[in-house]
This record gives sequence, structure tokens and C-alpha cells, in this order.
Amino acid sequence: MLYKKSDVEDLISRKISKLSKKYGSDVRDGINEILILHEKLYPSIKETRLIPVTAWNKYYDYPSISGLRMKIHRSQENGFDDYNVVHREGRRVLIDEQAYLRWLNRDKEI
Repeated sequence: MLYKKSDVEDLISRKISKLSKKYGSDVRDGINEILILHEKLYPSIKETRLIPVTAWNKYYDYPSISGLRMKIHRSQENGFDDYNVVHREGRRVLIDEQAYLRWLNRDKEI
């Protein structure tokens, strides 16, 4: 199960508050510094690649283009809509790569 960003931020905030009550306010500053350094080491991906459905197999072997089209057709049932995987520009159908990977790993915990 993937957590929403707001849920993770809330969990972090509660943990920091609990630790700072137990060990003092210096702990809060130290944890915030660690989080900032972690973000510098492992920056989060802000931009995503939009891949045309017809070019999907240039980047990924699975699913096939016909399988991907079936997933797009059933997007309300399988959760594609919930994760904003499909983008349409006129007749062109694009897949948000990061949204697809989040959708694919939706049952795994962070």
C-alpha cells in the first residue's frame, strides 16, 4: 500500500514531535537536518516522461501495446484513473511513466 504524500508528512511530523518531547528540541533540528541531507542525496523526481502508447515497448517490454490499450480501456476499473496514468492530447494517448510505476506498485508499502 502506497501512502499519500500528506499521510507521510503527517507521520513524520508526529514521530518528530514524539521524539522531541522525549529527548528535547535539539532532536527536531537534527532530524530536519538529516531529512534535508537525504533529499540532497536522493532528490525526488519532479518531472515525468509522457510516453505515447504506440512507443511504450521502446521503453518497457511489459505490458504489450495491446495489453496497455486494454488497461486504458478499463481505466476506471483498474485504478489508472485514480493515479492519473493516462493523458490525452487530441487523439494522442500518452502514459505518465511515474504515475504508471506508482500504479504498478500500489499494493507495496513504502
